[in-house]
Amino acid sequence: MSAGQGGCSLQVKVRCFGSLSERLGERRVVELSRQGTVVDVLKVLGVDANQLSLVVVNGRQVRVSEPLGDGDEVMLVTPVSGGT
Repeated sequence: MSAGQGGCSLQVKVRCFGSLSERLGERRVVELSRQGTVVDVLKVLGVDANQLSLVVVNGRQVRVSEPLGDGDEVMLVTPVSGGT
């Protein structure tokens, strides 16, 4: 599942936190068929960007329009609720 000679696909590591980790698991690998953005990853996972409180790519907070490269790590964080 590597990018191949044409370089037309890429793999992105995804870490989910909050309610997303309960639904999708803590870690996944998403393969995109072309150069993509965080929005493309969200579409593959069936996640609405409005559910997220924070998106981090390679340790840097970004917008969902952030372009991704092969091997990037995306962290998706949903709002935390609780307390008394």
